[in-house]
Amino acid sequence: MNDRITLISLFNIEDLNKISNVIKNVTDLLCKVPYIKNIDNRTSIDTLPYHFTLFAWNIEEKEFILKKLLVV
Repeated sequence: MNDRITLISLFNIEDLNKISNVIKNVTDLLCKVPYIKNIDNRTSIDTLPYHFTLFAWNIEEKEFILKKLLVV
């Protein structure tokens, strides 16, 4: 479905609740799904909690990126 590998940072439940409280009066649909090719309605596949995207790479670089991320 997606041609990217993405590293995100999630909020803890307390911060997620604060975010939800701040935006509860927004009447427009909010979508947390990044741009994905061939998807017409991103909100229909929106299952992510609020998050920060730190990095995104082409999926072809997956093995290289995973090796680099796992180096401590």
